[in-house]
Amino acid sequence: RAQFTDNTDFKFDLAGSTATAGNGGGSAQTLSAAQLPSLTGEKVAMVKLVLEPCGINLPHVHPRATEILYVVDAAAEGVLTAFVEENGGRTIENTVVAGEAAFFPQGLTHMQVNMGCTPATMIAALGSDDFGVQTITTTALEGLAGAEGLGEGLAAALGISQDQLAVLIGGFPDGPAIGAAECRQRCGLP
Repeated sequence: RAQFTDNTDFKFDLAGSTATAGNGGGSAQTLSAAQLPSLTGEKVAMVKLVLEPCGINLPHVHPRATEILYVVDAAAEGVLTAFVEENGGRTIENTVVAGEAAFFPQGLTHMQVNMGCTPATMIAALGSDDFGVQTITTTALEGLAGAEGLGEGLAAALGISQDQLAVLIGGFPDGPAIGAAECRQRCGLP
């Protein structure tokens, strides 16, 4: 800490930070060592996640962090959360409402869906100052499909042609993504 001589080296305006946004499903604002260098080595970070009505935080993995997601504000329908254990394990699903939290073990694929017709605001606490994120669709599958010699094998594993794989990969939304048609219809959204 001696290298950080200004008191402001230990604070960060999360609400005022630049948000990353997907294709209309919501936004995320991150606080990690990349944004606040005094966090380096402290094994803690956070993300403010806002999911629009019916918005989906796409299936993803944090390879270096456990996550606790606290719902600050959401409609009565809450936020549907899920994670998948290792091969042969269970899928753990919970609906979390304002004031509740969900836990996602390190390295396991997980996602969240705002089931309500108003935005849901959440704060994620992560157990690493450099937690990393790998979105299954837009990073993992797209990366494997583009790797030399692997696209054919991935298409075969999915039971589709390489042309179908290219169409599939090209159609993946960025996250957070807009929600399912059924939810959007229920909420009166286009």
